[in-house]
Amino acid sequence: SPHMFTSSVLDVALGLVVVFILLSSVCTAIREGLESVLKTRAAYLERGIRELLNDREGAGTARAFFEHPIINGLFQDAYVQRGRAWMPWLFAYGGKMPSYIPARDFAVTVIDLAARGPDRDKPVASTQPITLDSLRRSVGKMQDPSLQRVLLSALDSAERDVRDVQRYLEAWFDGSMERVSGWYKRSTQAIIFGIAALVVCTLNVDAIALADSLYHDQAVRGAAVAAAAQLKPDGDDSQVALRLLNGLHLPIGWRAPPADHEAWLLKILGLLLTTFGATLGAPFWFDMLNKVTMIRGSLKPNDRPSMPMSDLPQTAAVASTQLLAAGSSELPALAPASLRASANDANPPETDSCALNSETITPDEALPPATGGTH
Repeated sequence: SPHMFTSSVLDVALGLVVVFILLSSVCTAIREGLESVLKTRAAYLERGIRELLNDREGAGTARAFFEHPIINGLFQDAYVQRGRAWMPWLFAYGGKMPSYIPARDFAVTVIDLAARGPDRDKPVASTQPITLDSLRRSVGKMQDPSLQRVLLSALDSAERDVRDVQRYLEAWFDGSMERVSGWYKRSTQAIIFGIAALVVCTLNVDAIALADSLYHDQAVRGAAVAAAAQLKPDGDDSQVALRLLNGLHLPIGWRAPPADHEAWLLKILGLLLTTFGATLGAPFWFDMLNKVTMIRGSLKPNDRPSMPMSDLPQTAAVASTQLLAAGSSELPALAPASLRASANDANPPETDSCALNSETITPDEALPPATGGTH
């Protein structure tokens, strides 16, 4: 029937979602492990600051920035340029460079470099507070035209004091960091795609073969639905899903190579579908799991047998009659009056005309006079 077909398709979808949650969790865990070793985020941040300060070689303003005491206190190693500046890379090594720099620290450091110079080993010429006028005079002597223009724009927009310049530089830094975050996200997606392709091809997780097995095996579908109900987005997704999948008996793993070219094409397509699915991430598939579960719940028939409304009064009357026949003089008070009336109609109580008692007695004076008699 169409209902059974729809229910089977939704069960197949739930089974595939369970597999995608597992693979996505595994790929994300591998990516996080690589990040903890390589510190790629720190390398992207260092590259972004080099481009922001117009020092792509890391030999001028960028080096002075990272060697400034405010920034140098955020990491333990000496400043080393990380990777190439002309292209985004996947597995850049960040070393002990900072993975995060507060916008306030960036702005204060740039203002200090502009006002007091980049040489940290040389004592400052003046210990007076930095003002808008003193900062403008210092900016006019800078050798970096790009950073000079930025600071002059910040000074022109300042209304009260140097704190206005600081807020301008903080906004400039935050906007640049959004671009750096975009670099990192794109590289992360590329890395997860590569990890997913490696895992999927090694384990032979073919989405087409999985869907075929789920559709034709009712026991596997039932186990997949039960496994989907136990997954929680805030739990250890990979371990829970792996334990549940072990009992599903899905066709995962290499047993025999495809027999012909057509089978190879289907195999490659199925592996690609699984790879793309694993790249989407576990949060996406948990959201999809909730949607499929809601649709399935709305289409699932009620497990209790339903009774036509037309049979309800008759059935209730029969039940009531059986209760009265068993010795109950009346139905419980909770029963509707209409049902009690129906029961009474179905089995009226027997009466004895000779045993009728009347509370109203007619006096002799009200009786009509007797006529006739015995002659």
